[in-house]
Amino acid sequence: MTFKPVSPLLRKSRLTSHHMSLSILLFVFLFLYPKTTQALYNNNTDTTTAGKTRTSSMEVNQILDGLLGKDPLRVEYDFEEPTAKDWSMFSGFKAGMGFGRKENILESNSLIVNSNLQYLLMDFYLSYADIDSNSLLFYLTADNYNYYETELSDNERIIMAQIQGKRQANEKASYGLNLEYVIQQYYDSLDASSDNDVSILHQHEIEISTFWNQQLEGFNGQLNLALIRNSIEETDDDYSAIAFKAELSKQYRLNSNVALFFESTNSYYDNLKTKHPDGTSVPGTRLETSKQEIGLKNRHIWSTDKSLKTLFELEYLVKQDNGPGYYNYNQLQVSGALTFQIDSWKIESSAESVNYDYDKQLTSDNETLQIWLLTLDCSIEKRISGRWSLKGEYEYQNSYSNDSEETYTTHLIMLTASLQI
Repeated sequence: MTFKPVSPLLRKSRLTSHHMSLSILLFVFLFLYPKTTQALYNNNTDTTTAGKTRTSSMEVNQILDGLLGKDPLRVEYDFEEPTAKDWSMFSGFKAGMGFGRKENILESNSLIVNSNLQYLLMDFYLSYADIDSNSLLFYLTADNYNYYETELSDNERIIMAQIQGKRQANEKASYGLNLEYVIQQYYDSLDASSDNDVSILHQHEIEISTFWNQQLEGFNGQLNLALIRNSIEETDDDYSAIAFKAELSKQYRLNSNVALFFESTNSYYDNLKTKHPDGTSVPGTRLETSKQEIGLKNRHIWSTDKSLKTLFELEYLVKQDNGPGYYNYNQLQVSGALTFQIDSWKIESSAESVNYDYDKQLTSDNETLQIWLLTLDCSIEKRISGRWSLKGEYEYQNSYSNDSEETYTTHLIMLTASLQI
């Protein structure tokens, strides 16, 4: 799993019924226990020099796809459909602990930090639904990385809470409201040196969005409008954003579909200034950025028992700023994932290639910045009993660029035991 911050200026970023009290107890355990072990836990922000702009433009849901392996809005919960007008309650809970090792934790070319790690996870959801497809969902998830390297003074973690309400307008349309709150804590490698601790950053993001789903003659359309507020306590990267997304999908066989989507986001920064191509700030300005993204995705089920699934996505994004163009870039992203499950075994693999082509931002060699990021991940999970499972995972990430500061390689290997109730 790669830790990926939310800010568009940051690249490094990344069942059955149960009682809420257990999830709260585990939540406390996850984030108090690592402190008692004195174990220690990457990322960066772009506030100063050229060639240091972190290029991810991932929104919260995209982060959850990569970091948690699922988006709570699209989770396939294993519960029966309601059969009566009365509201039915469903809930699920998962907790786990893992150990592993990561090479080049800071995703840096100048300061290489390797460490053994402890990983803690928790997922909880509570859902109310009726036979008419009206629903209310509460979702809470947390991941904590606890590194033992003494240069790192704290843990990396992400906590996300979501509440979503959906109402069926008629047989072919539904609408709803979604509220998400994300807290992240991660390292700022730009502030790292061999003779002092790496700075820790604390990021908060809140998103309020509305959505409308409509069936259209064999197609399904969806519109989303979101307001976003993002802040990082230790930097001047705070911003507000408004995002619009439209998606049209077609189900061509049971549980398989293809979708075309368009998304537009405008971000308004509180204090950041626009920059010249060499990275120097333009006095008297305030940064605004716009992003337009178009994409195609295909989710395919290859067998009637759903044992083999694939996901393919192709996305193209253009980002522009309101200044000389330091933050302008084109992004091409291709990704795919495969899941194969048979009996008590599950095998998952994924690959993602992202290319960033900057218009004007210059490297130290006076070339326009280019970055190619490749991520490969594979895992094998074995269900030991009805509730316990054991998972082994390996992730490889390689960033190649014409700027040495953006060139690095990381490796992560991890073994996790989890309990699902």
